[in-house]
Amino acid sequence: MERLIVWLSRRWQHLVDWILPVPTAPMPMAAAPVDRHALFERLRMLSAQRAVESEAHQREVDTLTDQWRELQTQADTLHHQINTMQHAAFCASLDYSAQEDRLLQQITEKSSMSVQLLIEELDAELSVLHRTEETVLPSAHRDYVIGKKTMGLETNAISRKRRAAALHAARARAMAMQVEPLTIEQMNTELIRLRKSIPAIEHETLFNERASIVAYN
Repeated sequence: MERLIVWLSRRWQHLVDWILPVPTAPMPMAAAPVDRHALFERLRMLSAQRAVESEAHQREVDTLTDQWRELQTQADTLHHQINTMQHAAFCASLDYSAQEDRLLQQITEKSSMSVQLLIEELDAELSVLHRTEETVLPSAHRDYVIGKKTMGLETNAISRKRRAAALHAARARAMAMQVEPLTIEQMNTELIRLRKSIPAIEHETLFNERASIVAYN
């Protein structure tokens, strides 16, 4: 019986909800229309403000443009001055180099004639040395005390290298002497020393490792 009463109550509530209208929210009030005259006034004020700002911006642009043109003119002037100075410095450098070369030539010509003669002698010695070949001959040394025979090489290769190095060094020194502030006596003394510093070509007998090095070189 109680279940029947509950079911009837629910059905009745559903029927009432279906018949009675559902309440809705109230419609919002429409905004009051803006006056067209006010809109035109706002448009006029906006256009006037835009014209004022545009004119101010244009004045700033014109001012900066004038400043840029003035700076560009100054830059062109400075660039021309720099080019002129660089050209003058280059011409002066060439003139100084020519004067130095002429002075060095005069100094060289007034140096001792013995210097030039030594240079010619050294060139001739180097030419002869380059045209000749090394000599490498087998050699044997017998020690009669212990009865041992040692094989080696008799060569002038090492001596030739020493002489060639001394000839080149002497020639370089003689060339430098021509432009140094030396007296004729000092030059002649130095020339004597250079001649004595050049070793003669001699034959050496090499054994063991030194002989192997020379033989394979």
